[in-house]
Amino acid sequence: DAAFAKGRAKRDETTLHRTARPFDATWRREHARLGERLQQAGARTVAFDLFFERAGIPADDAALERALRAASGHMPVVFAVHRMDGQRPHLLPRFAPWVGWGHACAAQRVGHARAMLLAVERDDALHPSLALAAFSGGGKVESIDTTRRTLRVRVPRLDRSPDVGWSALETMRTPQAQCMAVQRGDRIALQLFEPASLGVWREPPRRLAYERLVGEPDAAVLAQVRGKVVLVGLQLPGTDVMSVAAGPQGKERFGSELIAEQIRAIERGDVIRPAGWALHMAVMLALGLAGAFARRLAASRGPWVRRGLAVACMAAIVAAVVAAYRSQQVLIGLPYAAGAFLLAWWAMARLERRSA
Repeated sequence: DAAFAKGRAKRDETTLHRTARPFDATWRREHARLGERLQQAGARTVAFDLFFERAGIPADDAALERALRAASGHMPVVFAVHRMDGQRPHLLPRFAPWVGWGHACAAQRVGHARAMLLAVERDDALHPSLALAAFSGGGKVESIDTTRRTLRVRVPRLDRSPDVGWSALETMRTPQAQCMAVQRGDRIALQLFEPASLGVWREPPRRLAYERLVGEPDAAVLAQVRGKVVLVGLQLPGTDVMSVAAGPQGKERFGSELIAEQIRAIERGDVIRPAGWALHMAVMLALGLAGAFARRLAASRGPWVRRGLAVACMAAIVAAVVAAYRSQQVLIGLPYAAGAFLLAWWAMARLERRSA
């Protein structure tokens, strides 16, 4: 749906060099100008992967507040938060009435940011991630369905409440120091993503320089953001950098790139779901039987034939697991599948030696 396509305005070393200013709260006047430009261009939503917790220069804060008030009702603006005051986001009070908000946290799995936070449930209240808030235009998370594994999200501008799938539901046991908004005991919905697809966010036209939009952009630049969700993120070495499991351009990615990929997955309806215990047991049982049968079939053959058959079967198992992931977005544990086959093969070989 073109109405939900994304753009991304980034502030990197080039931007800071051209403006000859360090990044701090004095940029709020530029944020106000950016909001005005994007509203004029017809952007669908603007999401800032930045925190607005402390007061800045009064004139700059006033300029941003005016821009937010003017955009209210026309173009939703969403701010990132990483702290909560009870059930309320930690935002500068003068901005809070005019913006939506969402948690900007990356969930860590085995040391890699392959799972992103989608929503947080605390005391029966549901709070969105920044990606989910950007998708919905600051809409409310209405409910969570544990049977269908979906969240119902209100999209006010389109007057509808679509269901968004989640990959896993967990209870937070060890809070992350870098994301104080999520506390021990919170129930979190996670969204798995494909690391190999992150390269698209470093290529034009997905990526736009901040200064091109804040200055006097030409019609071609403005046309790129019409009807799109624009994510504004900071991209500086050593700032908001996370490690991912794989990727065509390396293993480190900026947090804004992960959030952009998360928004795209929500819009597409892509949901990667780990296989449940029942499916894992069925797969292991089937492959165990296959391993015993294959070993029995190769019993009368030479050792090289048996080894070749075992290797071919393992390759087929890997291909089947990859095919299930690519076609059905089901994540089957390869070690369990391969282990069941090899264990059955080994057990049948021992029985053959004993009966010989």
